[in-house]
Amino acid sequence: MTKLSPNQIETMKTLSNHVGEEVWVLTSQATANVPSSFVRKAVTTTKKPTLAGLEKKGYIKIVSTYWKGATIKILKGYDDDI
Repeated sequence: MTKLSPNQIETMKTLSNHVGEEVWVLTSQATANVPSSFVRKAVTTTKKPTLAGLEKKGYIKIVSTYWKGATIKILKGYDDDI
């Protein structure tokens, strides 16, 4: 089992519901200049370093990054390692 940080665990609690899917996530709480359609479709908000760590540990694949968000593919759920 790969040890996750508290932020990574919190993020994976939401992302684990989307294993095998490509989803949008926000990487900033400040969304004033982010298209409202992206904000509505985002499944969670987390920091870019958290996503980078999850990718390194094999939980997600970062498909595209944007100014305040990213498109990611969920490779496995957090529960898969428990």
